[in-house]
Amino acid sequence: MMERSKKSSGKKKKSAPDVRATADITEKEARMAAELFGKPEDQVLFGNQDEAWVVDTLGAGKDDASPGGTQSSGRKRPRAAAPKAAWVDEDDEAIESVDLTATNRLRKLRESRAVVEVSASDFEERLRSRFLATQAEEHSEWAKLPEALSGADGDDDEARARLQSTASLTRTGGRMGPGQIDMIRCKDANAAEPSRSVVRSVAFHPKGEILLTAGLDKTLRFFSIDGTKNAKVDGVFFKDLPISSAAWTGGGDKVVLSGRRPFFYMYDALAGKATKVPGLAGRGDKSLEKLVASPGEGGLLAVTLKDGWVGLVDARTSRLAAELKMNGTARSLCFSDSSAKFLLASGGDADVYTFDLRGLGSIGGGGACPCVSKWGNEGGTPTCGLAMAPTGQLAVAAESGVVNMYSVGGGGLIEDSLAHKEAAGGPARVPWKRAMNLTTGCEALKFSHDGQVLAMASRFGKNALRMMHVGSGTVFSNWPTSKSPLGYVFSLDFSPNSGYFAAGNDKGKVLLYRLKHYSGL
Repeated sequence: MMERSKKSSGKKKKSAPDVRATADITEKEARMAAELFGKPEDQVLFGNQDEAWVVDTLGAGKDDASPGGTQSSGRKRPRAAAPKAAWVDEDDEAIESVDLTATNRLRKLRESRAVVEVSASDFEERLRSRFLATQAEEHSEWAKLPEALSGADGDDDEARARLQSTASLTRTGGRMGPGQIDMIRCKDANAAEPSRSVVRSVAFHPKGEILLTAGLDKTLRFFSIDGTKNAKVDGVFFKDLPISSAAWTGGGDKVVLSGRRPFFYMYDALAGKATKVPGLAGRGDKSLEKLVASPGEGGLLAVTLKDGWVGLVDARTSRLAAELKMNGTARSLCFSDSSAKFLLASGGDADVYTFDLRGLGSIGGGGACPCVSKWGNEGGTPTCGLAMAPTGQLAVAAESGVVNMYSVGGGGLIEDSLAHKEAAGGPARVPWKRAMNLTTGCEALKFSHDGQVLAMASRFGKNALRMMHVGSGTVFSNWPTSKSPLGYVFSLDFSPNSGYFAAGNDKGKVLLYRLKHYSGL
């Protein structure tokens, strides 16, 4: 009996090292898994808050070893103390309350006018909620899981519906509904250095996040737009030019600037060099105040001249390429699309002219640019603004404040212009929508990149800015509100994907808003 007991005891001692070795290996795996996937304490809780238990999904660890040296998987054990959050600052406990009326940036955190002071914890929660509502989607793009692999029925149906639709394949936000628009105010685009005068021009770079601002303080400024810092990138002072118009040209490599002077400037944004162009050869115009640049990679500039003339300038050579004639004064211009095949012009006679620019051939070729269409804008009052959408919608603003919407066709207006060629004094077209929300002339008109939203503003009325849902022809009712600090809006623009909207006013500020319907910049 004694020998059998000793042999049995010897067997136990022989098997003990194997159990400990297994425990050591499993413990290492448990520590590694805890670093990769979180500690066991952070797993699913069971029980009430006072006595919480957790299922050890790893099934390992010193605490789980039985007295006999064996492991038990799925064992319940008391929850350990949660690790301290990295963002907790002990100094915050010394702050008793925060005054939300101390600065203008904190006022947006108030839920009502009666709220003046809040506790430190409440202030932190309001800041976190504000971030989640405005910036969380942009700064957490990298953490999103990839979409499911294609091949599911739902994906096939969505792809089939997209291909059968006439909607743009590059649209990021889908179809927008009428009624209300989700607009969130961000830090002013030029908060790093506001203008010292009226902001007459704002324009986003066609390929990036850079925004240019220019005004009567003779300074051109560039800002990097991210919605939070909006840091200033560069600034250039032109001592002899109060700037009235500024636009990107040449695909975003250059900026053209003009004003009430007989000359204009070409600024090379890459080289940081400004070139003064003394004027247009053969003409004695004293003002080049209104100037527009063709979108895309085109290199054409159109500028209003005296006595109803419109000049076409080659942006590469800064020379006059062609001259176009209207019966009345020229007040507003816009190109049909990125190919710059047509130019639309209007002014004092309330007629809309369509000039065919395909006769130029190569830019600066000196070919003919005939007027292929002329029709009167409904209302008969002088025109002060034009804007063309990529969907073929044309917005015509009159000095009376009425903005008429016309469907003139897409693709550069080629077939539409030739099919509806009308003689002088012919019948006017009938707009499908008449927006009468403003009572003064809308000189600032801009469509979003997909043509779903039209922004229209008048510098003659305070807070005179409206957003129209183009599909239904209705103005969004929830924005701007009576508390929107717009002032007198002189200029506006959408970012390349319409994620941001900028508006320059008479106080030298460029207000920046986030359109939640669109993702990205």
